[in-house]
Amino acid sequence: MQAPAKQKSPAAPSGHATSLGVPDHQQWHYSAFARPWLLLSAVTVLATLIFTMAQIGTARESALWPDLVPTDDAVPRNLEPSVVAWGGWPASNDQVRILSTLVGIFMAVVTVCVQRQPNARKAQRPMTVLCLAMVLSTALIIAALVLDVLSLLEVRGMACDPLFTTCKDEPYVFVVALDATGLGLALLLLAILLLKLLPWKNFPQALSAAVLILSLALALVQVTLLFVSFGQMSPSDTDHGGAHNIPHDVYIHQHYRRGPNFVAGGWPSVNTNLRLATVICGLTFIIFADMVNGSRRGVVCLSLGCCAITSVLGFVSFGFDIASLVAATHLPCPPGYHCAYQWFWPAPLLTFNAALFLGCFSLSECL
Repeated sequence: MQAPAKQKSPAAPSGHATSLGVPDHQQWHYSAFARPWLLLSAVTVLATLIFTMAQIGTARESALWPDLVPTDDAVPRNLEPSVVAWGGWPASNDQVRILSTLVGIFMAVVTVCVQRQPNARKAQRPMTVLCLAMVLSTALIIAALVLDVLSLLEVRGMACDPLFTTCKDEPYVFVVALDATGLGLALLLLAILLLKLLPWKNFPQALSAAVLILSLALALVQVTLLFVSFGQMSPSDTDHGGAHNIPHDVYIHQHYRRGPNFVAGGWPSVNTNLRLATVICGLTFIIFADMVNGSRRGVVCLSLGCCAITSVLGFVSFGFDIASLVAATHLPCPPGYHCAYQWFWPAPLLTFNAALFLGCFSLSECL
């Protein structure tokens, strides 16, 4: 006896429902670049939250100097006791570093644009030029790192009287750390770009996503380094060319100094509330946007709209922060103090980047 022939199962209709119960024609799937945008948005939002919680204003300068500070709210600046010698980088270091950051930011943006080129053959020639330009950018970053490390090593050999003074170089070590981070990202990005020049039949999608992530991370590091470099410029950079600056600050010990102690500043309550609202909405809608991928079009459009609104809120918060920083720079410093603003620049910078990443995610998925 012959075994009965197996019957073929009927073909599923073209509009069948998925495991989520949503028909195929009603689904909306994100592009391959959505996950990197969301990842970068989440990282910058979390970093913004850390800076916001660390810089909530508690001290009120108006209580100590009512004649100098008219506002009753916190002021985004730290009041450090008088400095014996306010340090700074040599002018050559600043010039090379600022040039490397500008070139690095430009190369990161160009890399993202070339990466989005759909036609691989048309992108081959721009990719070759991009690799050559990336080599130049990496060389500038290496030069900036070497100059900064040599300046720090030279300072470490200088004598600092431990009885009367304290020499601090932590802010300048932070710059070197940013230099090294940018160099690592640039080398990884250059290696992947060189791999793309090989005759691949199908270039791995994971490496394409890595190019985007590394490019945006490099841009973020270089923008941060640019702000920090401008914040650490000594007044002698403009007065005397800055050729003899040294990257450490010398402070008089408390028992040899008159006046009150270090006064920590903070952000006004409106700025803090706006940034916290941006952080809470950002984290909520990032998780929501990642969960609804592949759902109905209406639900995905709702998540994209919420991310776009959060992006606008972040730009508004950034505007309030910049206005507060500018207003703080116009306030006179109390006698015997140095006003330090550089520690308050990262918060608005991170808020701006978080808003930018969320806005780019919304626009890239809608267009």
